[in-house]
Amino acid sequence: MNKASRLFEYVLSYLSNASNTVTVWLDILCVNQHEGTAAHQQDVHPHSFSSVVAACSAGTLVVMDAEVVSPATRAWCIFEWAHTLLLHGSDGLHLHIKPEDRAAVLSSIDVAEAKCFKPEDKVMILSEVCLHHKSPEVFNTKLKLQLLLEPLSYRVDVQRLAERAAAMGTQWAFDEVDAWLATSSRVLCITAGAGEGKSTISAALCSHQQQQTQQNPAAATVLSDNAATAVSACHFLKYSDERRLEPIRIIKSLAFQLAERIPGMGEQLLHLNAEAVARMTEVEQAFTELLLWPLKVLEQQTQQRPVVLLIDALDEADPPGLQLALTEGGKPTGPTPCGNQALRLTVDHLHRLPPIVRFISTTRPDAAASQVLPCLERTFHNSIVRHLTPSELRSVKSGGSSSSHSHGGVMVYHTVLAACEGGASMPQVLQDPQLKDVYALYSRVFEAAAHAQYDSGSHQKAQLVRCGCWLVRLLAVLMAAKEPLSQSVLQQLGLGGAIPLLPGYPRLFFVDDHHLYLVHKSLGDWLLDSTCSGAFAAHVCQGHAIIGQHLAWLWRQHQQHAQQLQQQGAATSSSSLLFFPNHSYLLKYMVAHLAGAADAAATSQRDFGFLLTALKAGHGPAIIGALGAMTNHTAWSYEVLRWLRSDLYNLAGKSAAELAEQALATVPRGTKMYQLAMKTVRPSWCTRLVLPIDEFAGNWPACSAVLKGHTQAVTSVAFSPDGRQLASGNEDCTLRLWDAATGQCTTTLEARGYHFTVRGRADCVRDTVLQLLTCSALYEDGMPALFAGPEDVWPFLGLSLGVVPAWLEVPQGGLRGVSSVAFSPDGQQLASGSQDSLDCTLRLWDTATGQCNAMLKDPLAPHFDPLAFTPQGHTSSVRSVAFSPDGRQLASGSGDTTLRLWDTATGQCTAALKGHTWSVTSVAFSPDGRQLASGSDDRTLRLWDTATGQCTAMLK
Repeated sequence: MNKASRLFEYVLSYLSNASNTVTVWLDILCVNQHEGTAAHQQDVHPHSFSSVVAACSAGTLVVMDAEVVSPATRAWCIFEWAHTLLLHGSDGLHLHIKPEDRAAVLSSIDVAEAKCFKPEDKVMILSEVCLHHKSPEVFNTKLKLQLLLEPLSYRVDVQRLAERAAAMGTQWAFDEVDAWLATSSRVLCITAGAGEGKSTISAALCSHQQQQTQQNPAAATVLSDNAATAVSACHFLKYSDERRLEPIRIIKSLAFQLAERIPGMGEQLLHLNAEAVARMTEVEQAFTELLLWPLKVLEQQTQQRPVVLLIDALDEADPPGLQLALTEGGKPTGPTPCGNQALRLTVDHLHRLPPIVRFISTTRPDAAASQVLPCLERTFHNSIVRHLTPSELRSVKSGGSSSSHSHGGVMVYHTVLAACEGGASMPQVLQDPQLKDVYALYSRVFEAAAHAQYDSGSHQKAQLVRCGCWLVRLLAVLMAAKEPLSQSVLQQLGLGGAIPLLPGYPRLFFVDDHHLYLVHKSLGDWLLDSTCSGAFAAHVCQGHAIIGQHLAWLWRQHQQHAQQLQQQGAATSSSSLLFFPNHSYLLKYMVAHLAGAADAAATSQRDFGFLLTALKAGHGPAIIGALGAMTNHTAWSYEVLRWLRSDLYNLAGKSAAELAEQALATVPRGTKMYQLAMKTVRPSWCTRLVLPIDEFAGNWPACSAVLKGHTQAVTSVAFSPDGRQLASGNEDCTLRLWDAATGQCTTTLEARGYHFTVRGRADCVRDTVLQLLTCSALYEDGMPALFAGPEDVWPFLGLSLGVVPAWLEVPQGGLRGVSSVAFSPDGQQLASGSQDSLDCTLRLWDTATGQCNAMLKDPLAPHFDPLAFTPQGHTSSVRSVAFSPDGRQLASGSGDTTLRLWDTATGQCTAALKGHTWSVTSVAFSPDGRQLASGSDDRTLRLWDTATGQCTAMLK
């Protein structure tokens, strides 16, 4: 196959999902190569190239032919890249490089040394680069940083929000922001309800700087103390875009923006290993190397002006279930521990940046189960957190010249109102609209679109009905998608033609950068809440099925193509998927979509090649979480879930054949997974019968999941009331919270310590394994049992548990270990007891944020903590804890031989129960909360009256 054929094959493969209206411009074919002709002179003119790049609105596709030469060494290629970045931003430069090739490409980028056939062309190219990027060195740095960090783009957010505000005649009064900048406060928090202008204010703070940078790139490195230009870097969170919620992507995007604006930071980052940066999976590593160290070095070397980071819409990073509960007016129970990863990033990492770094955050006050504001206050306890509302910053024109402050209300109301224009009648304009008024307008727009189907002639009516079916499918797909879908993907799904027919298009739904977006999160909330949207509610399950089946088809096509290449003798590998259309989305979300549709099709499960590729990309825990969330399993989905649960940590680095061999060694004979492994491996012999016959040989083992992370003995465990979370205390100085639905350890709270009992057992456990075995294997009453074992892992049944992605700091105080844990009945608090006989603390943790919000102890004990607010406490280790059924009381047993009752609202110790002569090892409330049982090393069990504190019985 010659080079031209390979070029065409690559381009056609890359654009295989594109709309049939897409036009491709190939410079090698389109440029007139005959020198001396008028056409040639016009084609190579800089304005001609600029016009072409501008006309190619989807951006520039770079084809890397490493066998010959890198395009990064060709001046004309660099010229096109420069204009692409200038005109289309980072999203417009489609340059896909494998991590192992990045260092070589980055080192070859030097526009001044790039080759050009004609010297006069080189002179022209360099002059254009200097015109648009200040200097060749600045351009080189920017392009290298682009390839190194792969930042997200926020152009659509800023542009759309700014246009919306301008259309309303909104003006901004940033005096309060300027006043904040003049203080020592590190945090400015802008809070308001849904649609009240938080993101619009963020866009206003960012848009001025972006416009200034585009008009004068040389000014990009000038940081101002004025509010309109004070934002150094920003990030806009989006509930519908998983990329915006990933902490490492946030860090890389912030680092890229800071490197563009802060002299010297770009050079600091370019000293990093490009392959290592591309493969980063640990948030702490990314934060330290990309933000913390560079900013600390610059702080020491120069008198740096304040650096302001803006994080917009913290509430949109809440887990979907929590957001839906708040939208429907419910009160969340048992929030996912540290489910808001953006808030966790701020609490765990960003606040550790040098003092010159300051933060502007926007959020709804009910984010993180209404703990977002207290969480920020606790995190920045050494600095006052300034609070503002949009109404304090927004002013609306009145009378043409003067302005008066607005009374607030939901700003998106006016945008939705504009979508009603052209209807039979316009609704009354409200001065202070609320969210319910916005929902009413959504209903009005959708109802008008539905009536159009019945007010037309028979032929037109039939056509509109067909369009209505497409719209139902399109809305379902939009709400099920994990990231904004491109027009090309929607076209391949057969839904591209329905985009202009969406109700309220192009105001409620719009296309920008070839992706389809919703005007505001409230529209998505309305479509998901059938109590509001009624018949117009999106059928998310149907959307999952459409996307999942499409991705499964794409994978089959890829496999068939790979098999054809193998038959032709061409070398193939799973890395060829790098250039496969939608490869990243497919690997990350195909199983999630199929599981969401309750259709875990055998397409993915019957292919060890897919599992190999997905595991290499680090998506094993996500697959377990998606399958674990299914309520109705197929045989394939159940078997894959059981296998991955129990063997995930043993599958890393294996080939497809080795995965099949591992399955043969671990899955029961007679299962579909075993049969598939046999077909894949094709061994020369196999076991047909084992004597004597074991009646359980064909069953899955009772131990179904393996959890690694702890390095010493697991000392205590507790399930949350809804069974979705598990807390574990151990001797390795950590308290871990595990999400049973997603299979991930969501939080690790650092501590210090020794051991304690496992679920009521009074004997010491000093190994490092915990097992939850099936009730059928142990007890007839259906109750599960916890046991200790000899490995440095946790295996147990029925929960899809997995990896440890997050780390939390705890207040200083010399903790040595966690001896006991217990969830509150509503799941919103977690109590932990310290094993340290010098620490003697009982801590209350907020499960939504992972922060310690109270420490109950004796103030005379060592290591007094400012969080403590109790007048008295234990004088030895806290060995057992339990919440009362109503959550108002907390009981603790200690090595000081006493039990104590605590008021969870005030933190006061309400009673000290004395009677035991040795350590109190276990406590439990009766179902009505009137009695308390305690067990002790003195070999007695005592019953206590919680109202009087009297011991009512002693059992020996």
